[in-house]
Amino acid sequence: MSKLLLMMPTQRMYEQAQRMIPTLGVEAEALLASSRNVVQQVTQAQERGALVAVARGNQAYLIQRHTSLPVVEVVLSGQAIVDLIAAAKARLKTPHPNLAFVGFRNMFTDTSPFEAPLDVSIHNYYVEDSAQIPLAVDQAREDSMDLVIGGEIAMQRAREAGLPSLFVESTEDSIREAIEEALRILRAVELERQNTTEVMTILNYSFNGVLRLDQHGIITLANHLAEKVFRQNRQALIGRPVSDLLDVQPGDPIDRALREGHNSYATILRYKNLALVANVAAIAPQGQVEGVIFSFQEFGAIDELEEGIRQERYDMGYKADLHFGDLSVASPAMRRLRATAEKYAKLDLPVMIRGELGTGKRMLAQCVHNASLRSHSPFVSMDCRGLPAQVQQSMLMGGRAGRESGIAQKGFLEIAHKGTLFLTGVEELDPFCQYQLLRVLREKCIMIDNSTKVLPLDVRILCASDRDLRQCVQDGRLNETLYCLLTQLELYVLPLRERPEDLRLAVDRSLDSYNKLYHKYVTLTDAARAVIAAH
Repeated sequence: MSKLLLMMPTQRMYEQAQRMIPTLGVEAEALLASSRNVVQQVTQAQERGALVAVARGNQAYLIQRHTSLPVVEVVLSGQAIVDLIAAAKARLKTPHPNLAFVGFRNMFTDTSPFEAPLDVSIHNYYVEDSAQIPLAVDQAREDSMDLVIGGEIAMQRAREAGLPSLFVESTEDSIREAIEEALRILRAVELERQNTTEVMTILNYSFNGVLRLDQHGIITLANHLAEKVFRQNRQALIGRPVSDLLDVQPGDPIDRALREGHNSYATILRYKNLALVANVAAIAPQGQVEGVIFSFQEFGAIDELEEGIRQERYDMGYKADLHFGDLSVASPAMRRLRATAEKYAKLDLPVMIRGELGTGKRMLAQCVHNASLRSHSPFVSMDCRGLPAQVQQSMLMGGRAGRESGIAQKGFLEIAHKGTLFLTGVEELDPFCQYQLLRVLREKCIMIDNSTKVLPLDVRILCASDRDLRQCVQDGRLNETLYCLLTQLELYVLPLRERPEDLRLAVDRSLDSYNKLYHKYVTLTDAARAVIAAH
């Protein structure tokens, strides 16, 4: 496999290149090419593993235009220009001839220093496209040039126009200088390929899908997980605008990253029926956005990977301490309630726990959570009573402004993902919080950033209230649909005065707790118990 490709337009240059190859210390190949077949030859060599090409004039132009191979151009050296001028003067045999150098600018070094010493007048006719070369020759004839110096196209047009011409033959020194530059580029290309291979290896073993976008939003890199998420291979993804995959709107995280260099973290984007949790980071080394790294995970995949996060939240105190075994009851009514609650715990539906203040509604909610399939996920409790609307929204949905600075302020709903959220005094939630709770129950998502963006959530809602919720609905304080969803399953906890059998157990439990807390030993006489029972 030849990494360096030497495209030579003449037999003499081809032989020079062949002689140099054994001294280069790198696998190289020299090919004799014309403008008609150079692109085909280079394309085939690139398929064989060529990484850099050396070419000249129109052939270099064609390779740059029609292939992706880096090209180093052979530049006519000063000695070669001197030799060409000498040959032209010998051929013309006229004093102070007018010579036209026709071709691409990169073919020639500066010719002006040679005019006075060699007694010639040199006019350069530089072109940007090979189609301009015949026109440049025609212009040279109109300008009364005595001789044209150029490549094969310029030579052919000069012959047709009846103008004397000389072919630009690069010297061995010119070819060697181009090869040395090509070797430097080759080392850089190989290093870049090695780095890219290492990076792709790392990315392909990442838990994240990764896309790299250029400054125009075109995909330039995609890892293995990105292929799986978008169900397309890398070749099909690279070269496409990211807007073909995602609905990129003005002001969206990807749009802001491309236009403003703004980074976004843990934002939600959608691809078909998938929710992607994504980080969007702009590549802007000098303050100028050169591209974007877009890393993401399917929300379903994150559910599995967040097991550790949920465990961490559990360990931080978002957990329920009590189980049904801790709920000592003696009254028939409470035994029936406990049996019903144990059944409700398995149903994964909302439960409304009603009862007067102090009847142990929170204790019962903890037991329901710990008997459910969500027992190893967070149990988050929030008392909605007495809180201003703004505080309620911040506690429930989180401080979304923090995300713009890269700091995620998660609300209780998000913390309770895959677990249980227990709300006390739900009837006092402000209308916006009630709407968000309604979306969680009906659509398993909430709106974020006060926009149409949504965050998928899987949360079980348990509520407790000591109010008449039907009256709250009639008064307009509680959304009727929300009320219907929250009360699919109801538990009513009787006050202790209506279940005296449980009073002795409750008193003993409290005494035991406070004796341990204060390192005391306090008991109650029968008379004292009678007073409590009669209260």
